[in-house]
Amino acid sequence: MTAWAALIIWPIVSFVFYNKLTAPVALCATIVGGYLLLPTRFGLDLPILPPLDKRTIPTIVAFIFTAVAIRKDAGNIQVLPGWIPRDPVVLGLLMLLVVGTLGSVFTNREALVFGPRVLQGHSLYDAGSMLLEIGMVIAPLFLARRLLSFPDGQRILLTAIVVSAVAYSFLALYEIRMSPQLNMMIYGFFPHQFAQHMRGGGFRPVVFFGHGLGLSLFLTFATLAAAGLFRSAKEGDRMKWGLAMAWLFAVMVLSKSLGALMIAVVLLPCLLFLKTRMQLLVATCIAGMVLTYPALRAADQVPVDRIMAFAEQINPNRAASFMTRLENEELLLERAREKPVFGWGGWGRQRIFDEFGNNLSVTDGSWVIELGAGGWFRYIGLFGLLCWPVIGLFLGPREKIDPICAALALLLCAKLVDLIPNSGIPPISWLMVGALIGRLEMKRGAVTGQQIVEKPVVEPGYARKPGSADEGRPATDLRYARDFSQKKDEAERPTGRKAEPKARRSIFYKRPKTSPGYRR
Repeated sequence: MTAWAALIIWPIVSFVFYNKLTAPVALCATIVGGYLLLPTRFGLDLPILPPLDKRTIPTIVAFIFTAVAIRKDAGNIQVLPGWIPRDPVVLGLLMLLVVGTLGSVFTNREALVFGPRVLQGHSLYDAGSMLLEIGMVIAPLFLARRLLSFPDGQRILLTAIVVSAVAYSFLALYEIRMSPQLNMMIYGFFPHQFAQHMRGGGFRPVVFFGHGLGLSLFLTFATLAAAGLFRSAKEGDRMKWGLAMAWLFAVMVLSKSLGALMIAVVLLPCLLFLKTRMQLLVATCIAGMVLTYPALRAADQVPVDRIMAFAEQINPNRAASFMTRLENEELLLERAREKPVFGWGGWGRQRIFDEFGNNLSVTDGSWVIELGAGGWFRYIGLFGLLCWPVIGLFLGPREKIDPICAALALLLCAKLVDLIPNSGIPPISWLMVGALIGRLEMKRGAVTGQQIVEKPVVEPGYARKPGSADEGRPATDLRYARDFSQKKDEAERPTGRKAEPKARRSIFYKRPKTSPGYRR
């Protein structure tokens, strides 16, 4: 009952966010807050439509309220034009994702029989359902591209991750001490196997995640985000971000996740000590390796023996688990080679079954799941969307990249590395992808300055410079900067006239028709 109440109440909570906060802050609060607080593996499964759960409900609500915010308060919001990305590579990857999904459906119409187990074939019904599901998964990308592409928006995203993680860390510490019981206490069920969360004589926290590994990776995200904010902050603000970084790193270590710890140990020094150009180089190398990992794995170019020896030195039990994953990857790769273009489709058809219908495979890594289910078309489409923004920013014009953008690229790479052994792409990752795609479009000139809403050139209600081309026009009519590199015209404020009062931040506020600068 509590789980249903949380899902029903969240649109109301999101309405309050958009009514009281600026649109970028409200977007981050809606998506990140819903992902952290709503019950996992619980929702309403409707025909054709994707399930209404902690992923889809915040996304749908954010789309509605963001569209209202852009329309009602466009003059005060920095926003990129249109909902569809303008970068041609991104458009091509989206097309590959659609074609790969449809191809998986139309090439897997037949049923598969393994003894008593029958896996049904796909139909046109499945094509629409799968496209809607994929669209809902990547939907935060389009929202973030519009609102979080600017430096201020990206800083808001990093700040939201750090602040929410600091608050969440106290719940994690409770479960580290008392065992992971919060989901059971509040929502009435435990989302995974309890035995997997007993580690080193203690417990691995879960809180409201589907698995403790997801929480550990989120703490890694937050630690890296705090490092990025620490690196770019002014002298007076550095102390608080440094303390947040140290605190989150300590909680992450206590969460007992070796993979998350190794990611943080590798990427944290990059954020603290390397220049932004070198940070982008590291991020590009990681993205390139992840994108080509299936080909490298199939060609035996991944040093699995060295990784195994390293894991045995740390913990023999972890090494045994790693070996099991490698064996399953080999079996699933052999299965994927039978249908390399469009894969085997859904319903677990890419798995290995014996003659009695027993499942012999364990699917952990997202890369092998996507490759087996959708083939190379779907894999390149999905992982290309995740990797291209990082690679494109590095290969683009050699202009200075601000530290916030570089930090966001390394945060995304942390998730890319995690997708090799684990599965699941959270909405937070798609927010990062969208924010970087928008920055890539501005850097490459895919959108023009006339289409990007900037801050008003002068305060509302004041006339332009005498003799200029815009003399006599209301200041609120000229809301677009001609070019990022051009300086804005300086306004001369007439004496004896008071400025218009600052408008409320609410997106539902309508400017009175009698106020200065009202456009009929």
